[in-house]
Amino acid sequence: MHDIHLEKDVEEDKLGIIDVRAIINDRSIVNIDIQLENENNIIPRSTFYGAKLFSNEKLK
Repeated sequence: MHDIHLEKDVEEDKLGIIDVRAIINDRSIVNIDIQLENENNIIPRSTFYGAKLFSNEKLK
């Protein structure tokens, strides 16, 4: 298994690394984010990773 790095739109963007990327039965792509401690940022993290996954898949 290898890290999946999300594409940056500009160099200053945050580097996104997908923990687990899965394709489920209806061919939906999901990100499973693994956190070792609660940083109280699940909504912005989920929004960021979901949007980047969507945009990266649409470009392929």
